[in-house]
Amino acid sequence: MKKLLIVDDERNMRDLLRILFENDGFAVWTASSGAEALGIIDNDCDLDLIISDVRLPDIEGVCILPHLRSLNLEIPVILITAYGTIELAVEAMKQGAADFIAKPFKKEFIRHLAGRVLNEAAQGPRDEWQSDSSWGSVVESPIMQALMHKVSLIADTTTSVLLVGESGVGKEVVARAIHRARGAERPFMSISCPAMPPSLIESELFGYGKGAFTGATRAYPGKLSQADGGTLMLDEIGDLPLEVQPKLLRFLEEHSFHPLGENRTVRVQTRLISATNRSLEELVAEGRFREDLYYRINAITLRVPPLRERFEDILPLANRFQEQIAAQHGKAPKRLALTAERALLRHDWPGNVRELRNVMEHAFVFAGHDGITISDLPPKLQELAPPRPRTPGVPAGESAQSSNHCGGGESKLDEAEKALLVAALNRTNWNITAAARELGVSRNVVRYRMRKYGIETERSHQY
Repeated sequence: MKKLLIVDDERNMRDLLRILFENDGFAVWTASSGAEALGIIDNDCDLDLIISDVRLPDIEGVCILPHLRSLNLEIPVILITAYGTIELAVEAMKQGAADFIAKPFKKEFIRHLAGRVLNEAAQGPRDEWQSDSSWGSVVESPIMQALMHKVSLIADTTTSVLLVGESGVGKEVVARAIHRARGAERPFMSISCPAMPPSLIESELFGYGKGAFTGATRAYPGKLSQADGGTLMLDEIGDLPLEVQPKLLRFLEEHSFHPLGENRTVRVQTRLISATNRSLEELVAEGRFREDLYYRINAITLRVPPLRERFEDILPLANRFQEQIAAQHGKAPKRLALTAERALLRHDWPGNVRELRNVMEHAFVFAGHDGITISDLPPKLQELAPPRPRTPGVPAGESAQSSNHCGGGESKLDEAEKALLVAALNRTNWNITAAARELGVSRNVVRYRMRKYGIETERSHQY
């Protein structure tokens, strides 16, 4: 549920907006003065949006903006202004206000404006794990390499694509890869369907003309027009309201639409990429998603696999995130200890890439100068570290790795795997790339196994 703060010294206006947004499913707080508003902000930092009058009895509404900055909060603010103070509102936007609305206005317009601001806030700024430049090139696993090969094959087409996969797998990363393969200079836009009140998605998609609502003092082109020649991504399209689906279907069939409040036809060449973590077939069967639209959007369906199916990507992704987190803190990356690597590889990652990014953030904060050990990981991952049997002659508390290259007693399976790996390395003159190719695995898997069994150490003793 989205949390909204309304600040206005006129009780009628506060009540009107509170009822309006509560009916749209918001949790609403109200304040009649700037001081009261700042108190609410100080005590509740989880607000999603603030709508404030510019003229308040004690302070200007724009004073909320520097207060938010002082708290390092990125809560979007919409200002309500009388016609005589529009210049002040424009100046406030330069200071960081998301937008402004002039009095008098109709409820349809402020609902649309609030939805658009929330959607833009949901789209960015993004976490590093979501950025297409952050880890999109980490495709060591065969399953991801196959997916990216398909991406290259569809790059020159404008066919609609449906991306399916669990939450956090990086569907937007794949969408941006599809877009970038066709031409990075083209516009890329996105709409998070769950992030907007259902009644406002139509105007966000198709735009509206000047005067479409009272208070609509300027036309808004909509995301389909803004993405003309490029790509529009509809994230979690299963949440697209039924009443909007026929208009989207018509666009996909004719590449044209009518903005709200206008009779003119707008034609664009925008490629649609849809994404979902739900079963659209089930939604169709339940009558919550149009069958004809479903067949239109899934001309090409790509499944983005969960991280547990991408074993070879886990450690490269962890290291990539380590580099990014270290750069953000102005520090050097911290090396993952073997015990930490083993725990990462044993986890099933229900939160996928997003969870891995958060785990590495946690580990970086708690790790010492020597690197990240098993004790620096969250408790649920610490439990996944395999127990290391003591080696005879090694005192308790001392690492068995110092006297046993494989970190403890090896099973027959470990011995067989180690022998197979050493044989491949010997045949390829210890060329890791060639050995990986011969074994049908990635270079990172070979490196991990060499560290696991202490093969590099053994070789240094032999040569």
